[in-house]
Amino acid sequence: MICHYQCGNFVASCNGISISGSILSADCRDEEGNSDFTQLDLNPHLANINGVLEPGSDYIATCTSQGGSEEGSSFIIFAECRKENGNIIRTSFNVNNNVANINGELQWHDCNQLLAMDEIAAADEDVALSGRKLLNH
Repeated sequence: MICHYQCGNFVASCNGISISGSILSADCRDEEGNSDFTQLDLNPHLANINGVLEPGSDYIATCTSQGGSEEGSSFIIFAECRKENGNIIRTSFNVNNNVANINGELQWHDCNQLLAMDEIAAADEDVALSGRKLLNH
């Protein structure tokens, strides 16, 4: 059986989205339609890679949060980050690609890793089905 995880798109079911430091906050609907206040610390999930925010950890060590904004179906966070040469640059990251609302709770998901796991599971399932078909013939 293939398990599908919800990757991102918390903006579709959350309101009042904001960021303070590395803490993302929002009011998100749960499965019953109730609105729950929830927070997620992004620091364990984002890294500063030479001035670019990417999945990793501890971006706050070399970046200063500059807030965020909802742009269409995205929520972009902004930061000023130190590059390896010491220069400071403004950078951004769309957290909507990795943050999901799971029953009223913000959760981080490494969607690239989850998609790869789904592909492996699908391939394993195809091999298992092929094996059953061969045994049945």
